[in-house]
Amino acid sequence: MTSEELKQLTVRLGALVQELERQHLASTQRLVQTAQALDASMRQAREELTTAIRTEARAATAQGTAEAADAFSRAMEDAMHAARHTAEELRIESERLRQDRLFWVAIALTALAVGSLLTAGGSSYVVWKNRQTMERIEYQLELQRLAASGVLVRCGDDLCVRIGSKPQRLDDEYVVLPKQ
Repeated sequence: MTSEELKQLTVRLGALVQELERQHLASTQRLVQTAQALDASMRQAREELTTAIRTEARAATAQGTAEAADAFSRAMEDAMHAARHTAEELRIESERLRQDRLFWVAIALTALAVGSLLTAGGSSYVVWKNRQTMERIEYQLELQRLAASGVLVRCGDDLCVRIGSKPQRLDDEYVVLPKQ
């Protein structure tokens, strides 16, 4: 993987993180809007309940307390049902947003891990390749030094080595070249 590809991967990962932040902000805004809607619903329910209570209180004096209590109870049940329904919707939306956020965080972490592994592998390959090139250059420089000192010369199509009158042997097959 080239340096340019790594840069492009980094830019894409940055864009992914920005998209996650944008989605998180949008989710938070939806959550706030839902909470505001719940608050408005509760206020309206309270106002309707208060109006119903006043109306029923007036009617109760005329028709008796039993009918007013029943109407109050029905109004209270309706308000509680609406509040429970809104709270459940808010809970479901909150859970969905949490799951979305966890999914995108997992995707971003996976992408970062893959990018890190690719970067480390690419760097290791470059170091290995450079080391091999350096070893080859050092070997060629050593051959040039030996040729320049006259220890290594061409003998037609072959290479000849000047080893002196009493060469130092490494073993039965090899002779140590003198340093000059």
